Amino acid sequence: MAPQDTTFLCLAVFLGQTIWAQEELPIPTISAATSPVVPWNGSVRILCRGIPEAFLYQLSLMKNSTHTVIEKKLGLQKEAEFIINHMNTTMAGGYQCQYKTKYHWSERSKPLEVVVTGLYDKPVLSTDQSLALIPGENISFQCSSAHTLFSRFSLAKEGDTSSPRHQHEEYQGNFSLGPVSAGFSGNYRCYGWHSSSPHVWSAPSNALEIIVSLMSLDSSKQDSMMENSIRMGVAGLVLVVLLVILAEDWKSHRVSHKEDFQELAGQRWSKHGMPSTLTALLCLQLCLSQRINTEKQNLLKPIIWAQPSTRVTKGTPVYIWCQGPQSASDYQLYFRGSIWALKRPESRRSRSKVNFFIPQMTLHTAGEYTCFYQSGELQSEPSDPLVLVVTGLYDTPKLQVHPGHEVTLGENVTFFCHLVAGTSKFFLLKEGRYNHVQQRYGNGQAEFPMGPMTRAHRGTYRCFGSYSDYTWSFPSEPVTLLIPGVGNTSLAPTDPTSSHDYWVFDSTMEESGLQEDSAFWDHTTQNLIRIGLACVVLTALVWLLAEDCLSRKRDQERTNRPARWECRRRWRVQRSLEEEQRDAISMREVKATPGPGTI
Repeated sequence: MAPQDTTFLCLAVFLGQTIWAQEELPIPTISAATSPVVPWNGSVRILCRGIPEAFLYQLSLMKNSTHTVIEKKLGLQKEAEFIINHMNTTMAGGYQCQYKTKYHWSERSKPLEVVVTGLYDKPVLSTDQSLALIPGENISFQCSSAHTLFSRFSLAKEGDTSSPRHQHEEYQGNFSLGPVSAGFSGNYRCYGWHSSSPHVWSAPSNALEIIVSLMSLDSSKQDSMMENSIRMGVAGLVLVVLLVILAEDWKSHRVSHKEDFQELAGQRWSKHGMPSTLTALLCLQLCLSQRINTEKQNLLKPIIWAQPSTRVTKGTPVYIWCQGPQSASDYQLYFRGSIWALKRPESRRSRSKVNFFIPQMTLHTAGEYTCFYQSGELQSEPSDPLVLVVTGLYDTPKLQVHPGHEVTLGENVTFFCHLVAGTSKFFLLKEGRYNHVQQRYGNGQAEFPMGPMTRAHRGTYRCFGSYSDYTWSFPSEPVTLLIPGVGNTSLAPTDPTSSHDYWVFDSTMEESGLQEDSAFWDHTTQNLIRIGLACVVLTALVWLLAEDCLSRKRDQERTNRPARWECRRRWRVQRSLEEEQRDAISMREVKATPGPGTI
């Protein structure tokens, strides 16, 4: 090769290295997976997000313009998690992170301020406004301390991972929130601190809970008004009819003959059984309404589940179902303590449950979910928490079993789960309808001892590595545990992306929730029962009025019967007298007539 060619080749290599060295890497982002406001001796989880090509992450603490490396994480991953345990004044401060690729380090992230609390007496948090708000309103808080003269105050929301609000006023902190939205709902506390120690705070104040209601109660109010109108109408009708019956009964007392009075008194006694029946029916209706109202005050909590599973591969869609009673009008879904979505049932037929759609499972949608429902003017208790885990992140672990995958009854085995990327938490799962998850800790590898072997242990196993509570690795290759001499026909390894038995939500939870759903009282059923009772009462009243009219006719007939008999007797006597007179006249006429021989 000519000297000139060698010179050009060296120049090209040098220029390429210079261009690569000048390439800028994205600045990492740092955040707190838990609240950065940490009580004394508590812990905080810090996340550092870089690029997939990063193989080393570093967390440092900045104090007095000096960076101290706290921990390093090795592993080809896009995000690293650091856990700071036993928080104290030494570990509180501004944290920054950076990552390293094959050639050089990135810049440091923006600082994350982590504070430690509980070093001073707690202040008092107060407000002169109502804590029940509607969207768009504003609210103000006052934070003060009568024992310690703080120069700074901070307001923090429980469960919020963002930085608290600061108020740089002496002796009292004034905080204004608003216009509020659903995300403002929650418990708030304030802290006092000194400007000379910005990362050392007091104990938390008393909590004040803000409730921002987004539910439209128009339909529920209409239902309540309809129910109240039905109750008032039935009650008013019953009272009017009872007053008419009492007035008619009072008039029936005005009789002239003692015998008629006694007879009518007996009839009134027999009729008083019907008002007693009406009273019993009215009391039954009132008692039933009271029981229904009592049950409505104690709304049962809804059930929540995920479809197809609570462990979802990254980028895969998932549905979150929330089921309540037929009377539910609105549903709320909360994610990590804050409201995430609102939804109404699409039709009356499917009113007892709704689904919330997550188009792609990511790090930001993994976590703990709960749901509520609105029934009338009441809100239910929260459901049991539903934890969604995103899988398919970073590397794939390796699963092995010792002494082998073929074992005998009574023998002990040990599963080994190994992951090259740095992690300390592992999970072992057995495929099947009812998954039992085992958790172990280890530095790059975890052991899962199992035994003595029984028929229940045979099956297919996989393991995962965990980078946080909600982020797991890809599943390992399946390992099938066989017991010779015992049927193993259904133990063939399956693909975790298509194994419905392995990933599908356990339907027994839904069935148990549906059994609980039978305890709910539906508004339509309540109204039908009330209307039915009202019809029974009205029918009884109509029957009573008809019976009263018939009894009055019978009384009148009994009163007029002697007069009719006397008229008939007189008529008969008069008729017999007339006949006698006619006979006497006839006899006189016969006697007065001359015979044939008379001249």
